Amino acid sequence: MVEECAPSVLPDAAWADYQGHGNPDTLAVRHTQWFRATFMPSLALGLGTDRDAEARMAFADALEGGMTRRLASRAEPIHSLVQTFVLAKAG
Repeated sequence: MVEECAPSVLPDAAWADYQGHGNPDTLAVRHTQWFRATFMPSLALGLGTDRDAEARMAFADALEGGMTRRLASRAEPIHSLVQTFVLAKAG
């Protein structure tokens, strides 16, 4: 049973660092690496299971490169919305 559900916004640690160093390329790399670690396995599976590991890696590298270039041109924070659930065993 769900006893509680609360959304929270987590601050962007990479943005906090960026405010100190001011390098948009470093900020973009950190954001893109987070995205790749979090979402790339699922996105690569969307290519189909018939693709080999090399094809999935090429897809991931191309997407990461494009994202890094785009994010470097628009430095801004990326805050994460997190849902926290408190569950209790019924019965």
